[in-house]
Amino acid sequence: MREAGWLRRSRPPHVLSLLGGILALAAAMGIGRFAYTPLLPAMQEAAGLDPTQAGLLAATNYAGYLAGALLAAVAVPASARVRILLVSAIAVAATTGLMAVTTDLAAWSAVRFVAGLASAGVLVLATGLVLDDLRRQGRTSLSGWLFSGVGLGIVVSGVVVRLTGETLGWRGDWLLLALLATTAIYPVWKWLPPTGRERVPPSTLPPASTRPAPGSDAVPIAYMLLFAAYFLEGIGYIVTGTFLVAIVDSTPGLQGIGADVWIVVGLAVIPSAVLWAMLAGRAGYARALTGAYLLQAVGIALPIAGGVGAAFASAVLFGGTFAGITALTLTLGGHLETSRSARLIGMLTAIFSLGQMIGPVLGGVIAHRAQNFAPALVAAAICVLVGGVLMAFLQPFDPLRRGSQTSERNRDQRGRAHAVGLHHDDVRPKGDGNDGARPGSEEESAARLYVRPLRGYRHSRRRARCLHRQLAEPGIVRAAAGDALRRERQFHLASHPRQRPICDLSPRRTPKGAGGGAGSSQSARRR
Repeated sequence: MREAGWLRRSRPPHVLSLLGGILALAAAMGIGRFAYTPLLPAMQEAAGLDPTQAGLLAATNYAGYLAGALLAAVAVPASARVRILLVSAIAVAATTGLMAVTTDLAAWSAVRFVAGLASAGVLVLATGLVLDDLRRQGRTSLSGWLFSGVGLGIVVSGVVVRLTGETLGWRGDWLLLALLATTAIYPVWKWLPPTGRERVPPSTLPPASTRPAPGSDAVPIAYMLLFAAYFLEGIGYIVTGTFLVAIVDSTPGLQGIGADVWIVVGLAVIPSAVLWAMLAGRAGYARALTGAYLLQAVGIALPIAGGVGAAFASAVLFGGTFAGITALTLTLGGHLETSRSARLIGMLTAIFSLGQMIGPVLGGVIAHRAQNFAPALVAAAICVLVGGVLMAFLQPFDPLRRGSQTSERNRDQRGRAHAVGLHHDDVRPKGDGNDGARPGSEEESAARLYVRPLRGYRHSRRRARCLHRQLAEPGIVRAAAGDALRRERQFHLASHPRQRPICDLSPRRTPKGAGGGAGSSQSARRR
């Protein structure tokens, strides 16, 4: 207890809550949910399970996960979240140990259902507590690391099976993993934040827009595309997530390296959510998700080729995409339905869980009839590939897509402005003003310019001076502000309350006879 108190005093609060959440997800997801995958070959050999029965066992776990996610999101009051979370963490450890007690298929099914119920409770409640705490402390940039706990738990389960599988056997491995899951109960109890809520000061937030999103009539199409793609992802990825170790161990020449491949999956999961979030910030959610789906489809199909390289490459591609796909899909869903994001995210979780229930059963039946996993892997890869195609059609609805299109227009317009002698570096077309320019000419096109959104105090000061010099030039009119610029200025001033506006960037016209512009330049300099 004294050591735990020293740890709490020597670490910032957000670090402890994040570590508690990581350990909770490692126990609930990496062990309680995914430890079944590396232990499945030994269980099949001991209990005589065929692929169909193994798929049914996995489906019961995902059915429990679906029920637990819905109950945790709807039926758990805020005041009881910590207590329910502790009960769920204890249930994860208990059901992990109970898997070693029997070899009866019905008893295993009941245990796996309760394990799914408990793991979903830990995932939903711990994630909500940690993300709320990070938001209150202004540390939302660390939220992606929370999901590294899933990869950490996968690594732990793979290392345990790799080191103790031959000495302890599958029963001993289940008991050892149950003991490791028990060690996460104390951090869940002590480190996770309380349920009290604090309001973020309104001055630190950009003003919320109450206007409907453009193209709102087409948003239901985006919902259908997102639901269908995520459902297909649930069907396809879980085939590899359930049978990967069994597939590798049953491949000639690869016997015994299934646990090593599973460890690589966990290592690839750890940074994946953060890396895919960074890529989405540059390319947009839809493009990043399309690439992730395509890479995952390749990773699912790679074991068919055989060979050590194909097995480990499959592990990297699979582990490096499935957590990122989940994180980006839920984030995109929240952006598509900002007023009821929790409802849409809950619907996405439900449709994904339904796909996870169907995938193992279909994969097991196909593998059992074909006497090998190749047809099942092909079917799973096709499902994920179709999901990627559907994600590609989501690009018109991507909230980050407009920014990338604007950047391309900026590059084109800078070249055109330079061709007519305008050397301002940050311009793009806007407005309809054409005073002093021939209609349809390059001068008329270059005259319809405004500055890009403000990026910082010094940069916007330099840009304002350049703009005032251009406004003083006779014969050319600049439209210097629009709705997007005004919103950006409001956010800039809210983020920097001590900085006053540098100059008024509202649209203005320069009389045709105004020459020289010395007075305007001096005025801009004084401002």
